[in-house]
Amino acid sequence: MHLAVVSLARTGSTVLAQVLAKKFDLKLLGEIYNSNFADLSYQLGAVNAHTHWSNLHQGKHSVTKIMGHNLINEQQRRGRGPAFQDVPWGQFDRIVFTTRQNFPDCVASVAIANIRKKWHHQTDTPDQLIECMSISESYYQWASYEYYAFLKARQKLMTTLPEKCISVPYEIFSYDSCHKSWYLSKLTGWEFAPDHFENTRNRSHGFVYPLLCANYQQIIDWCQRDYGTWCATSISADLIEPHLQNWGFQTIPD
Repeated sequence: MHLAVVSLARTGSTVLAQVLAKKFDLKLLGEIYNSNFADLSYQLGAVNAHTHWSNLHQGKHSVTKIMGHNLINEQQRRGRGPAFQDVPWGQFDRIVFTTRQNFPDCVASVAIANIRKKWHHQTDTPDQLIECMSISESYYQWASYEYYAFLKARQKLMTTLPEKCISVPYEIFSYDSCHKSWYLSKLTGWEFAPDHFENTRNRSHGFVYPLLCANYQQIIDWCQRDYGTWCATSISADLIEPHLQNWGFQTIPD
């Protein structure tokens, strides 16, 4: 079995990839275009990532984690990631997307992780140990573009390979292991048990972002100004696209 986890940043994709690897006894190949994650025992770096596709069915079956924007965002991938068409999507048994329904939380989470240079928090990290900070509008715009690029990748895959696609919302990881396994079983059609979540590195830590982000209400106001809503379930690529040129980003063709 070969699985792909295509994710937006800060959506629980690390823990999901670990759970899938444990459930199906798969080799974990997480963020193969990010050589900074060698400390997470990921198997490939950016240098030899392209070799992975030609060898996908050789050796142990695997779960490969891919950031959605790496597929089609030329500015971000800088030649290190694949073009969308370079990935042999048909070779994957399933393509699992991770999403986040609360877009202001997603913006704050991405910005705080970037500012702190720490992407994986301990589960029991209390909010008060993380300095409250303000998020600039440029961070909000960057996070919007990341989300836009992810949505475009998901749209292409759900159009071309709908039978392979599954979506998993980040919010299920805020529950205890019993409820997480129940929800994940319902969403995927696979049977998960609470012990599949044991020893996962990046369990949901329950941060309260209105307390961590000094201008959290401002992020909501930006979302409502630009998209007419603050909720990610209502934000589409089409809503974001008209703003990109003013922000200095390129649009992505369908």
